[in-house]
Amino acid sequence: MALGEHPERVDKLIYLDSGYDWSAPEFFKPFEQMLVTVAPVEAELASLDAYRAWFRTAWLGKAAWSDGLEGDLRAIAQPDAGGRLHPVPTEKVFAANLAAIEAWPRDYRKVRAPALALYAPISFPEHGDAARLEKVRAFVRKTMAPFRRASIERIRRECGGA
Repeated sequence: MALGEHPERVDKLIYLDSGYDWSAPEFFKPFEQMLVTVAPVEAELASLDAYRAWFRTAWLGKAAWSDGLEGDLRAIAQPDAGGRLHPVPTEKVFAANLAAIEAWPRDYRKVRAPALALYAPISFPEHGDAARLEKVRAFVRKTMAPFRRASIERIRRECGGA
């Protein structure tokens, strides 16, 4: 359903870390580059154990592992007959999703329901490999933080009930 298409169907709206206009070119290109930077490399996809080690280091730091995290990990990384992992959704599906969000500019002025917008302070892993970590910090400082501030201001300005 397009934004504002059926306002009578929406009583209240929550943007859970989604009150962003991903079509903004000043954000989207650096964002795509960051996705490549934080993605696991070939060796980290060689097996479920290698991927688990990467995931724990990159995303969790010293946080405890749980059955729920193990279940999520197994759902997003499917091994083939040789044990090499393949991401779910596939790269082709992921690329199509990215293309769709990049091509769809938001118009928050069409929102008629009261809205609550929540923004996560962290978008990418802040643990692991020093070179990756520096790239993440630079992205957050130069791109993500200003984009988040502008997005919050925009949703407040355009989405009257936010």
